[in-house]
Amino acid sequence: MSNQASNEITTNRHPVDRLAEVRAEIARLKDQETALRDAVLEMPSGDLVGDEFIATVKNASQSRLDTKAVEAKFGSLDAFRKKVQITTVRLVKRAEPEPEE
Repeated sequence: MSNQASNEITTNRHPVDRLAEVRAEIARLKDQETALRDAVLEMPSGDLVGDEFIATVKNASQSRLDTKAVEAKFGSLDAFRKKVQITTVRLVKRAEPEPEE
């Protein structure tokens, strides 16, 4: 663990447990962000000025490749796919220990 990371962790909880806690907090914050974003999008444009921030709402177009349609027309794209290595950390809640009799 880097020196900076160890300085930021100030709890006696295991890092796996803290990671699960942080992920739960991020999920809660994402839900809150979505609700607030939806509220801002419903506001009239004149109400987008807060005490500290000004919101700007912009609509834009994006172009995305429809892989399924390309494969249907030209066949397999496997020769053009690039494999990359990724690392994931999956967390699973441990079963509660059964009480001793």
